[in-house]
Amino acid sequence: MEESKMKKILLLLFVMVFTLAFSSGCSEEVGAKDLWDAYVEAINNKDLDGVARAFYSTSSTAYPRFISENTDEEGNTTYFDGIVSLKTDSFEYSLQSDVTTNKKWEKYASAHIKATLVTDDGPEAKEFDVYFLSGEEDAWNFTAPVNITSYEEEELGNKPNDTWIQRVIRIYGDFKYKYVYDVANGDYVTIVQYTGNDKNVEIPTEIDGVPVKVIKSYAFYKYIRFLNIGIATSNVQKVTIPYTIETIEDYAFYQCKKLQTVIIPNSVKTIGGNTGLSFASCRSLKTITINVDDSEMYGDSQETIASTSTDDIEILGARNMYVGDIIQLSEASGKLIYWTVNNPDVVSVDRDKGIVTAIKNGSATITASLAADPTKKATVKITISACPVLLVASSNSFDRCSGLEKLILNVVNPNCINTSVTKFRLSTKVMIYVPKGSAEMYKNNSVWSTYAEQIYELD
Repeated sequence: MEESKMKKILLLLFVMVFTLAFSSGCSEEVGAKDLWDAYVEAINNKDLDGVARAFYSTSSTAYPRFISENTDEEGNTTYFDGIVSLKTDSFEYSLQSDVTTNKKWEKYASAHIKATLVTDDGPEAKEFDVYFLSGEEDAWNFTAPVNITSYEEEELGNKPNDTWIQRVIRIYGDFKYKYVYDVANGDYVTIVQYTGNDKNVEIPTEIDGVPVKVIKSYAFYKYIRFLNIGIATSNVQKVTIPYTIETIEDYAFYQCKKLQTVIIPNSVKTIGGNTGLSFASCRSLKTITINVDDSEMYGDSQETIASTSTDDIEILGARNMYVGDIIQLSEASGKLIYWTVNNPDVVSVDRDKGIVTAIKNGSATITASLAADPTKKATVKITISACPVLLVASSNSFDRCSGLEKLILNVVNPNCINTSVTKFRLSTKVMIYVPKGSAEMYKNNSVWSTYAEQIYELD
């Protein structure tokens, strides 16, 4: 009997702790609404001190200044002139709280107001909007001075300032997003948080008529809090990243433990930043495909370079190269050739096979000499350029992805992916697939050579 009572007591204590743990974090939102209601009450009660307290701390210099600016020389309050009553028709949080546990963002709100003003013809009803925000110290402020006595309706209330417009988080289906104004490159949207619970998620290509370009930090990190510990709860197994995305920020898919497959489109230019860990702890992630748009470097328009010879020897396969490139030269009629180069610091060439490896910027002349008669030869001059970085990816982007089996890199030259500081930390079981003809480039690359035995070419 005593044991049964003890179990009930322990269960009751657990429920109490559980409830407290999961209900934390709401007080700020309630407090903000209460603060706004207190402001409306102060207006209706003609309480100038109450209005001042809604704006400022009583210990701040702004508090007495506000009182002074709204009191005439005879000590009469002027703030309420022309106001009969003020009523909040609706109140909306545009951003209630940050999705992370270690950051505190500004919070934004707006209210739709119904006011009754004094006119020559008697009381007149007006409607308008008021915008305000809260900073790190939870001090709520209007985005601009509020006009509550004008008889011109367009002048009533206030307007959202640039900070409100650019930082406010809006809702589109299961996505929270920000609208970014960019005069130079065009407006775009950033995905701040996925709030749904679907297994298969498709990120929209555009919202509000502009492209979705950024997946923000912790956008897909979903959790519940228990005893001040975050427990990951994301249900996402597959995510479709659209071709409009250019940046995947730090921790974007952190602890999406059910995520199984990811295809990164060639529009993406950056994965991670100073911290990285964009896909860290996605322990069920089995396949990652990274696409890079190197078509201008290795497309069909790439021109070959004709050789020069007076001895009926023709070199095939020569072209200008990027650092890290490897090409295969041959002689048109199949003659046995010995290959040499005048500038081995810029390119190396295999004497018997004609395999050319670009080492650094510069130019070099490659000579094909007939094995049977070395006096007969052909030459070709090639130029080596620095390989452009088409994707910057943090080396720890896929840390702790213990279930990873396959990494597909659709990029010819490994130098196009800038992970040169440190390499991806991949287990020995991960099979790395690269474009046909690129395996040797990766195996010779300082970053990828560690995984030489794991590198295979795509069919």
